[in-house]
Amino acid sequence: MLASLFALYLANNQGIGVVPEYVLSYLIMIIFFTSLLLSVRITISVVGISLIGIASLPLVINDLDYPIHFLWLFTLVTSILIIVSMLIRRDILNRLQASENRARSLMEAYIDGVVIHSPKQGILAINPAFTDLLGYTADDILNTTFDTLADDDSSRALIQQNSKLTHKSDPYEVKLSHQNKEPIIVELINQPYEFDKQPAQVFIVRDMRKYKDVLRQQHEQEIRYESLLELTDDAVMIYDFDGNYIAANQQASDLLGVPIEELITKSFRDFIPQVYHTASERVIERLLTGENVPMYERPF
Repeated sequence: MLASLFALYLANNQGIGVVPEYVLSYLIMIIFFTSLLLSVRITISVVGISLIGIASLPLVINDLDYPIHFLWLFTLVTSILIIVSMLIRRDILNRLQASENRARSLMEAYIDGVVIHSPKQGILAINPAFTDLLGYTADDILNTTFDTLADDDSSRALIQQNSKLTHKSDPYEVKLSHQNKEPIIVELINQPYEFDKQPAQVFIVRDMRKYKDVLRQQHEQEIRYESLLELTDDAVMIYDFDGNYIAANQQASDLLGVPIEELITKSFRDFIPQVYHTASERVIERLLTGENVPMYERPF
């Protein structure tokens, strides 16, 4: 439409048009006025309309021969600037939406509970891990305050205190209340976060029951592993990818004549001649890939 009106204006200048200049001027001002209203900033609209009013005053008062070219140029340039700014804003909004979608996907997939809490509006968002932890539905929890889910006064005080922090908190333990009233010990870490353009706190909620179960299983595996090392009659030495010893049994210590405490500070290179170092390293690389290397090929 803007191009059509500009063509009419050029035709008028060539003397082949029949549309008065002031009609074209006011049509272009209407388009410009509409563009301004569609823009997101009211301030720009007000300033633009005011400038147009000032520019068009001579057309209204006493029918002066006003240089209308300025009005055309002003309208065209300003319209282009508005269109460009709107396209840039749309691109920024699209990028922001994509970033928020990625953040929500990560939040949904996170293994620990995640809670976004606002001091004014309460809980704004949670992930499935948190609802599974407490046995509530999302509708039961949203818009409530986090401290109401705590099991005792000390837990509530801790949550309220740390929800006012301006930096990431250290881990701290509190008791939350399950839907069936069972107390659950969790570890919380929270830090400031902006959610939907309002200040909030994001809480990472770790179920300490699962964490302690993992530690217990790890400790049991270590006990079984140490028992196997001591029960065998053979010397057993375990080294890392670089060939440094990280564990050994008493039989290995007796074989090499080195206390276990000293042995685990050494490398296999300390117990074979230097001429065999390169060949030994190649054998270790083959072993690490799962290859079954015959004993007669091993120089150590």
